[in-house]
Amino acid sequence: MAFLTIVGMGPGADSYLTLGAMAEIASGDLVVFRTTNHPSAASVLDSLAQSASPVFSFDLLYDRFDDFDTIYETMAKLIEGLVRQRVSIEDFAQSATLIHGKLELDELNKVVFVVPGSPNVAEASVRHLCEIFKDSIQVEAGVSFLDIAFSRLNRDPFESPLTLVDSTEFLDHFDRYAGDLLIGQVWSEIIAMSIADLLVGADKAYSMTYLYHLGLDDELVREIGLAEVSSLPFDHLTSLLLNDFTESSASAFTSLLEIVRELRVKCPWDANQDHQSLSKHLVEEAYEVVDAIDKFYSETSNSGALGDEFLSDHQIYCDEFGTELGDLVVQVFFHAVIAQEGGLFDMRFVLDAIRQKLIRRHPHVFGGLKVDGASEVASNWEKIKREEKPDSSPIDDIPSSLPGLLYAGKVIRKAGGFGFVIPEMPELVRSIRSFGSLEEFSEADLLELIFEIVMLSKAMGVDLESGLRLRARQFASQFSGDEAAE
Repeated sequence: MAFLTIVGMGPGADSYLTLGAMAEIASGDLVVFRTTNHPSAASVLDSLAQSASPVFSFDLLYDRFDDFDTIYETMAKLIEGLVRQRVSIEDFAQSATLIHGKLELDELNKVVFVVPGSPNVAEASVRHLCEIFKDSIQVEAGVSFLDIAFSRLNRDPFESPLTLVDSTEFLDHFDRYAGDLLIGQVWSEIIAMSIADLLVGADKAYSMTYLYHLGLDDELVREIGLAEVSSLPFDHLTSLLLNDFTESSASAFTSLLEIVRELRVKCPWDANQDHQSLSKHLVEEAYEVVDAIDKFYSETSNSGALGDEFLSDHQIYCDEFGTELGDLVVQVFFHAVIAQEGGLFDMRFVLDAIRQKLIRRHPHVFGGLKVDGASEVASNWEKIKREEKPDSSPIDDIPSSLPGLLYAGKVIRKAGGFGFVIPEMPELVRSIRSFGSLEEFSEADLLELIFEIVMLSKAMGVDLESGLRLRARQFASQFSGDEAAE
């Protein structure tokens, strides 16, 4: 069995590399980097250039697996197999990249595992290795980003304690944390925006301290508001200081997620549901939102501008509209939680996916594209959508489970992209009137008539689904009035 030593490269700049760490690295028979994506990695590799020892990195594991827990557990198991000499160096090389050196070794007495920062701070791979090897391991103390952070913040952790938490851990379990938080490894703009989203709508206004590339030439430390997050760069060397966080300050949106999770555990009915059983409720809630919207506009269309007087007169319709939206949102949450339970995706994936899609499909807002009006925006949207799904037809993307009138209207509109031209209104009107001269009127004739009426509505620019619903409601109200009069 070989001996395992773990060393850190410091928070970034070469000046934070310790002599002890460099000596341990130089003495290894085999050296493994958790990642070479670190500012000091190049200097460490240069120091090993003349060494005959094989040098590996685990960078490829970040592309092989989707979640960090799996990545770091895999690293620990690979290191264990190497140290206990259960795995040959040749087999080890199947899961790690050989940077330089040869795979042949006369004997393997010492393995050195090199990690960013300090091995003792926010290193999941090191925690796994310590659990495996217990006391038969050497962890060399190193400089952490915390040392620079406390200096830049002019903060003594003994006098002003704070909690260090990984960004993804904070997003997954925000309810476990309170007080002053130093959120580390905010490795992407999406993660940063998710943290900001958590705080939007809180019961108090939050600001954060942005700590970027501490100890490097482009270091930046400053106070930022939540609205600034989207305009700043984020990577694995970025942290955020959040002062006086409380769970009650988290947005109602995130709190609802925790309620749904609890219902899935403690409520027999909710626990028994799946995607299929809930799908009908999703559709029903969507229709109830549409109904609330129609009621809202029918009751408030002549009420003038929004304001206190408007709200006092129409509060019941405002409340109903908002409540129905909530009922629809909770359906989305249930599907996301059930998907997470099955290992498919989670709510963060849902939010990240739609955020990325909106950014991608609005290059005129988030990029440099210039557009001339809403019609060009719609055209670009369809173009980008086709680029995202080059093998699918635009018509294939229309959900066939839509209500018949809505589905027919969308098919007709999409067919325009294939050269189909809706006939002129006079021609459509003549064709529709011709059905009245038929001696026998079959079901097929009825369906053809309805389809031509849908084409006529498109030619006239009329929303047939909404219009027909309004007309049916007017018809229904006549009978409601008759019943009330009796």
